[in-house]
Amino acid sequence: MSLLSVRDLTIVYDDVRAVAGASFNVASGERVGIVGESGSGKTTLALALMRLLPPWSKQESGSITIDGIELSDLPEERMRRLRGSKAGMVFQDPLTSFDPLRTLGDHLSEGLRAHGETDRGRRRDRAVQALRSVGMPAPRSQLARRPHELSGGMRQRGLIALGLSNDPLLVIADEPTTALDVTIQAQIMELFATIGAPGPQADMGLVIVSHNLGLIRQLCTRVIVMYGGRIVEDSPAPDFFARPRHPYAAALRDATPRITLRRGEVASIAGSAVDLADPPPGCPFEPRCTYRLDACAQSMPELLAIGGGHWVACFNHDAVGQAPRNAGADGPAPSPAPVLPEQPVKQLVVGEPLVVVRAATKVYRVRRRKLHALAGVDLDVRAGETVALVGESGSGKSTLAHLVLGLQPPTSGTVRVAGDNPADPRGGVRRQQRMQAVFQDPHGSLNPRQRVGDAIAEPLVNLGMPGDQRRRRVAELLDEVRLGQALAGRYPHELSGGQAQRVAIARALAARPELIVLDEPTASLDVSIQTHVIALLRDLQREHGLAYLFVSHDLVAVREIATRIAVMYLGRLVELAPWEQFFEQPLHPYSVALLSALPRVDLAPGAADRIVLAGEPPSPLDAPPGCPFQPRCPVAQDICATSPPPLSPVSSDRQVACHFPGSLISPGSSPTAR
Repeated sequence: MSLLSVRDLTIVYDDVRAVAGASFNVASGERVGIVGESGSGKTTLALALMRLLPPWSKQESGSITIDGIELSDLPEERMRRLRGSKAGMVFQDPLTSFDPLRTLGDHLSEGLRAHGETDRGRRRDRAVQALRSVGMPAPRSQLARRPHELSGGMRQRGLIALGLSNDPLLVIADEPTTALDVTIQAQIMELFATIGAPGPQADMGLVIVSHNLGLIRQLCTRVIVMYGGRIVEDSPAPDFFARPRHPYAAALRDATPRITLRRGEVASIAGSAVDLADPPPGCPFEPRCTYRLDACAQSMPELLAIGGGHWVACFNHDAVGQAPRNAGADGPAPSPAPVLPEQPVKQLVVGEPLVVVRAATKVYRVRRRKLHALAGVDLDVRAGETVALVGESGSGKSTLAHLVLGLQPPTSGTVRVAGDNPADPRGGVRRQQRMQAVFQDPHGSLNPRQRVGDAIAEPLVNLGMPGDQRRRRVAELLDEVRLGQALAGRYPHELSGGQAQRVAIARALAARPELIVLDEPTASLDVSIQTHVIALLRDLQREHGLAYLFVSHDLVAVREIATRIAVMYLGRLVELAPWEQFFEQPLHPYSVALLSALPRVDLAPGAADRIVLAGEPPSPLDAPPGCPFQPRCPVAQDICATSPPPLSPVSSDRQVACHFPGSLISPGSSPTAR
């Protein structure tokens, strides 16, 4: 019997069908990934499995069965007992999943007590065992800590421990690694990989919702693809990644960046996601599809078995992945918008240094102790180039970006942008708005009460530009970021994530800056939208000669845009290299570990062992002596524990801070195509 059985499930918000007719099973030992763009219905489906939908939603039809128990009419008291014992849930943001006033031990104890464990001593022992099972360092001592005292990776481990503490049959995880660094992602993936593997969790099942196809490739045994609230493909994972049979599934796979492709070869999905408030009469993907037939616009294809445990909802699934494309009943269907970028990436002319950082340190005082967020960083950003800052959370990336933006002054050292001190409000770089920023959350960066046109015009108002010129400039900018002038009258909540990020970019371009600091600009976007935004940034850089300081933990996105890559660890720069050399042959062991930890769609599960770093970065309050990376380094030797290596040149355009550069080689690595 299946652990989970979903039949003809339809979930409605007001008049919008967020999930329409979903049916699938999850068997014991299966790890099932649910993928799709934002708005596809995957999170609504995951929440429905635990009956956690908001009160304004309605289950219009269908059934959900967990371990033979039908949930639809189950009283809430029995449903509460089922949550945790039969099915555990792991959410995307652990910080909002915990009560900030209670300790981690309180949370675990409450869950165990609710499911019948009345002995306080046994609850404590089981809580410690649950934390130990998910790799929490010093688990007994972590019980007394509150969520804000834990790092992101430790909070996520605590949330997973909470979900597993009562030994559920089924684990449901909604984007559990989205906010984590790649090294911590690798650790969390190792935890989830024990579900269904030989051992104590062999009979468990996993449902994981993610837009990271690399993670799904490395972790899952089956893949379910959703579009427009419908399941359009349900396939064994090897078959999906070898040859998806629904046009949307194929487009989604092809839109995933990978380090084995040449820059600019990643395809994008043409058009916009379907509007569920006004869906088309036929297949919801038909307006964007390159394989559409006449029947696709008139009727909805059913999810049908095509053999080998593979199900697909497409009238023309045999043609997907085969040539010729666009074959319709009446001849070729119109092609979608061309794949971005339309032209090969041109070689940029890189100029003189625009940003000059010398011996920059930033020290904060925390409970009478000094926290060194930056420790003597030297870095240049030249006109026309993109310098990417990469590293785990707490490495100092955002602190350095804030110093460059002038949001904070350095404790010591100097920061200059176009020769001026950016922290000086009287300086030319601030007064003339020669530098702008684009942040991670576009909706959080825009005033919700301000129309798009007014938001873009605001920097121009500050510069004293007359009204007629402002309106022309706003129209020009909306066209430049490929949104169209009709969006000028909309409010931010009426925009998708990709549209809102383009508005933020247009606003940053308004005053014609020379430098844009981009802080995780694609982190919250689907892979297809990421491709559009990265291509747009490259085009704008070519047209305007912009310099970018690009802060990101997404190395695949970094590879698509960076000129040089600066790797940071515990407030220090540990490697600086041209992007080609970094991806072909990283020299610092930490750089090798970052690349090795990437979940990749082009690497079969088990084809190569990843380098999974033990533990988490040490706190800057307790930085280790010698090389800061040596406690986690696979090749550390005695000298590393006593002598910090300086950032030294290894060639004319490359620097590394390591006593033994190049001594660690990433397993399964191969030269990167340029």
